[in-house]
Amino acid sequence: MSLLCLRFEIKPEGNYANTLYTIRYFQYDGEGSLKLVDGPVLLNNDRVLLESKTFRLNYTAQSSEAVKFGIWIEDNFGSTPWQQTFEFNSKDSGDNGGKTPGIINPVNPGTITPIGL
Repeated sequence: MSLLCLRFEIKPEGNYANTLYTIRYFQYDGEGSLKLVDGPVLLNNDRVLLESKTFRLNYTAQSSEAVKFGIWIEDNFGSTPWQQTFEFNSKDSGDNGGKTPGIINPVNPGTITPIGL
């Protein structure tokens, strides 16, 4: 099993009262689980309320095949959702002691940016 740790921060273009954000994900290829650190395991295509604009996700690959999943973050005002796709080989990359998978193709994240991979 491989673990991918992702940190995010939502930086809205305006400051609106009572804005709520939700997150959902969809697993395209491979097998694994995505969990909000200090929160629930996300179910495939199930929307979960984000408690903070700064959050971390842990993805645990549960197979040795390539993995591809997308994350969507939406607000309660119906704004255009932010979407990020992650694609990586869940086998140990070899150059880092086998601790993290190799990222192959992260897609441009738009206005919500990953803090680090």
